[in-house]
Amino acid sequence: MEYLILDTVSDAKFEQNNTLKQQISILKQAGSDFKVLTRDYNRYQAKHLKELGIAEDKVVNMFDFFQNAVNIPHAQPTIHDLPQIPAEAYEIQPHGSNFNELRDGGKLLAHQQVMPETFGQVDYIRYYDQYGNYSTIEYYDVRGFKTMEQYFHPNGQVAYEFWYKPSGERVVEAIYMFGPDKKEVINTSWHVNDFKGDSYELDNIDQLFSLFLNEQIADDDQARLINDTPDSIHLLSSDLIGNPEIYLKLSQVNDRDAIKKYLEITPAAKLLVDTDDQAAIIEPLGAPVFVDPEYGLTNTELLRSYADITKRLPENVIAFTDLRSSEEINTLINAWRIVHEANDTATLTIVGSPIGATNLTPIFNKLKELNLFELVSIQLDAKKVPEVYDRSTLMLLPSTMYGTTSNVAEAALRSIQTVVVDDNELAAWVASIGAGSTVEKDAVNLADAIINLVKNPETLIKASQAAHSATNQLSLENSVAKWEAVLNN
Repeated sequence: MEYLILDTVSDAKFEQNNTLKQQISILKQAGSDFKVLTRDYNRYQAKHLKELGIAEDKVVNMFDFFQNAVNIPHAQPTIHDLPQIPAEAYEIQPHGSNFNELRDGGKLLAHQQVMPETFGQVDYIRYYDQYGNYSTIEYYDVRGFKTMEQYFHPNGQVAYEFWYKPSGERVVEAIYMFGPDKKEVINTSWHVNDFKGDSYELDNIDQLFSLFLNEQIADDDQARLINDTPDSIHLLSSDLIGNPEIYLKLSQVNDRDAIKKYLEITPAAKLLVDTDDQAAIIEPLGAPVFVDPEYGLTNTELLRSYADITKRLPENVIAFTDLRSSEEINTLINAWRIVHEANDTATLTIVGSPIGATNLTPIFNKLKELNLFELVSIQLDAKKVPEVYDRSTLMLLPSTMYGTTSNVAEAALRSIQTVVVDDNELAAWVASIGAGSTVEKDAVNLADAIINLVKNPETLIKASQAAHSATNQLSLENSVAKWEAVLNN
């Protein structure tokens, strides 16, 4: 069986979600038996899977597994359905459709938040102590059961986290203590209670994940672990039972030093890349390399109709870039300043995944300074990215280390030409399949390439036709054939 290993399925990660859908299509078409394994705690996972059209029974989350909450029935309890909050004992004060307050004789006991996009379903309940500080938070899974509790130190930092089965038993515990600086708490241990008759005391979440992986592959002597999260590669190098094949999926290969480190940690790993050009770049590292595209356009997708490229007005350009790179963002914005002088109605939508606490304020300030604030937007909501594609006339990959073949496939499907900077490792591939063109990485050249297309309808139409023709090479059948070649090796 094939096991796709991810950190999470999140509505904030368009590229990862799109890649996952494509990978699942390829595996299904190839007749492969597979599971998707996710590591991070995510009480909204079932909702995200439904939005992506992925069956719940194909995805196993680590916490769900230990909670005995894999592929379970759904419910939508409101605060009035919770047995620990009897209506006759407490006063429940509604505040619009978003939250309720729980009071006793006027004293605030708890704040209950409503699950987004529902009618009263419990999202979480925050309980307060006698001094008005919150002491406990109960979190509810989108499927309708209390999934986790957090208890807090008096200074507001987390002290304990407990995970529960839908039936109510506590099964996983995380303990937090003050670190050496005596100011910030750190996770010091994990506990798994009565799992198959045994209890485990673990040092960290990595050990918990190793226990989870071993449970998945215990009876599978032909397990293939396909890791889509390179930073977790070390978890596949120790304490695994049997002898599973380990594959490391790489969307980008520019950082050869990082790949060398991965191979030092897991010498037996095989590498999966999207293009022949990427394979040639990393073949000198000595590890087995296979081309396994993350795109696979189905016949249904290929036959879908979109608005004519010349009728998508005002012209919108979609750009995938690293929001953390001020240099690349400034180059893109300065290019748009030049574009604006030639076409004052064209708009730019920058798409990026929010990574950590990415500070967008400098970007907004720069846009305001150049009077571009109304014409340039930043889209972080993965669910809305397809809409941006649909109304765009051109796609940019202006970053050295950002952008995927799946991005290019989505653009080509809509007859959108891709302009990619020449130091991006996808540049040669994009040009070779006719999906787009390359440009030097500076504001003037980027702007010239954009203006040449959006200001010249004939040029835009030819570029659009070439991009759509490239979909012949991005089909599901071609990707399945390459995956089968991996299996045969």
